[in-house]
Amino acid sequence: MNFELNVVKEYLSKFYRSDFACIREYLANAIAAQFKANVNDPIKVEIYPDRIVIEDKGVGISKKTFKEVFMWLGRSENRNVSGVQGMFGLGAKSFMMLTGEKGKMIMKTRSRETDEAY
Repeated sequence: MNFELNVVKEYLSKFYRSDFACIREYLANAIAAQFKANVNDPIKVEIYPDRIVIEDKGVGISKKTFKEVFMWLGRSENRNVSGVQGMFGLGAKSFMMLTGEKGKMIMKTRSRETDEAY
C-alpha cells in the first residue's frame, strides 16, 4: 500500500481521536473475525512498552482478500455482515495513528477459507 502518511493520518484522525479508539478497532476486528468463524473463545491481548499483540481464532484473511480488501482504504468485508462492526475499511489502517511515520504493523494470519498462512 502506497500512501502519503500525513494525508491518511488527517483522514483517520476524524474517526480515531485517541490511542484507545485505535486499539478498540483491532479488538472489534478480532470479535468480527470470530463471529464470522462461529467461535466464542477468549481474545488474547498483550500490552508491552513497544507493541500490542491481539490474537483471535477467527476466519483469518486469504491472500486474495488481503490484496483486494485490506490493502485499500474504504473497502470492507463487513459491509454486508449483520452483527459485526466496521464497514468503511478504515479500522485496520488505524495503526498509523499509533505508530507514526517509522512505525509498522505486523499481522500474522491463517485463512480458514484457503488455509494460507503468512
